[in-house]
Amino acid sequence: MMDDAQSDTLKEIETIPPVALWLGVGGLIPFLAPALFIWMPPAQGWQGIAGTFGMVYGAIILSFLGGVRWGGALHHLDARTFILSVLPALLAYGVLVFPAIPLGPLLLAACHSVQGLSDISAARNGMLPVWYARLRAGLTLGAVSSLLSIALNFYLAANV
Repeated sequence: MMDDAQSDTLKEIETIPPVALWLGVGGLIPFLAPALFIWMPPAQGWQGIAGTFGMVYGAIILSFLGGVRWGGALHHLDARTFILSVLPALLAYGVLVFPAIPLGPLLLAACHSVQGLSDISAARNGMLPVWYARLRAGLTLGAVSSLLSIALNFYLAANV
């Protein structure tokens, strides 16, 4: 078990731990694949599958990120962070229950952007490890870009 001094030292590490980097980058693959497959010729039938897969994965990851914040709140016992940590899951659920295309992927992209900025701020304020800000910046960019690609394809398909 770590004491508070050890925990504080781990939070100050600026280098992204290799396992977190590899898992994070690997976690972008299910974002990037649908963002690419959705642009295949319509005759191949990938648009619906890729769009659904991208939105569902985006919702799952948004919920996961809320769980990360819940974990940070456990250490600090911060009521506000506990409350805010459940919002990503509720928003993700709402997007999946009421998928207005292309609004669904746009809302997910917006939620991922806000969550990414919030996580970066939390890392800079000591609620999460310092290295987490750098990791989240890159992963957020990849996730948001992919969701915007899906939204753009849905928009173009609806307006052709």
